[in-house]
Amino acid sequence: MTRTVRIPFLFWDDCQERELEMPPAIKETKRHVWIDRDHPAVGELLSCASYYSECESSFLPEYRHQCRSARATIRAVEKSFLEDELPDPYYEYFERRKK
Repeated sequence: MTRTVRIPFLFWDDCQERELEMPPAIKETKRHVWIDRDHPAVGELLSCASYYSECESSFLPEYRHQCRSARATIRAVEKSFLEDELPDPYYEYFERRKK
């Protein structure tokens, strides 16, 4: 059974344009993309989202929407894992974010 998570289309599309390894879209709408949260590339997605969300003040104002979308991506993935038992690779990531 595929466990999906809904993330913002803007951030997912930005990562696709930069040709990062990304989980494939299961479903797309104008504003959101559903991805398989257990796909191996979710780690790459979270890493990129973390960078964008932490550096919002250093980016030009026209990138603020990508930064906010990155934060929303992290929250969506985090929420989906907190609803279930966390797998080991992501547990440390979310625990560090809480501190």
